[in-house]
Amino acid sequence: MICEKCGREYPDDMPKCLWCDHAPTVLPEPEIEEVEEDEIELDADGNPVPHPAGNYMWSAAFGGPIIAWVFHRKELRRSEHSFFWYLVAYNLCFRFADRLLGKALEHVDLGILSFAFSLAWLVLWVVVMGRLGAKRIKHALPHYKTALYKKREKWATIVGVSIFSLSYLGAFVYGIVKGLAQMGAI
Repeated sequence: MICEKCGREYPDDMPKCLWCDHAPTVLPEPEIEEVEEDEIELDADGNPVPHPAGNYMWSAAFGGPIIAWVFHRKELRRSEHSFFWYLVAYNLCFRFADRLLGKALEHVDLGILSFAFSLAWLVLWVVVMGRLGAKRIKHALPHYKTALYKKREKWATIVGVSIFSLSYLGAFVYGIVKGLAQMGAI
């Protein structure tokens, strides 16, 4: 061992330097928390059960990052991988693209195609968010218990679809009222 104070070498088993009597500063070793490995669920044949999210996560599709995270947060807190911020980043990209398209098409009269375009954009958002949510939860929680996932996902989907439906119904009614106001009917 080399002394921190005088720079001379002394045997490793000595508690102090033989020349200057300096004791080395020993940094405490970081405590390593032993985490029990999640048990992998097996089916009747002894094969690993596929992840319960499959290829689509309904709560992420209809409820977005907030609803999906709120209902799965107990399990997600144990993971060191980001789930919420990953979905938020993609959601913000979609919202930004939506604003850009809205500004680009603001002065273009598409007639009935406007409704079809909006519906197609909405369907694309739902499909992409559902796929990304499933991909990310599989990455963050590879051994999520099937029964627990299904229970939480069922309630998250119910809440997400309810909020999603109400928000788009409100936007639809607002659009009708705004259109009628512009025509002078109100």
